Amino acid sequence: MPPPSSNPAFELGNQEVSCKQVYELLKSLDLKTPSGPDHLPAEFIVACAFELSLPISLLFKRSFN
Repeated sequence: MPPPSSNPAFELGNQEVSCKQVYELLKSLDLKTPSGPDHLPAEFIVACAFELSLPISLLFKRSFN
């Protein structure tokens, strides 16, 4: 097995996650899907997409560092 640094699955440090990307993904959620383990309905997430996009993008950026 190759070392983790040479495995593409571990090379996430150079990924960019913008607020716009997160916003567009959140707005594109299917409203007919059931809630996940967090019990937040898709309607709530879509309605709050603008407010959630910055904190989520920051979490992704910090988790890659």
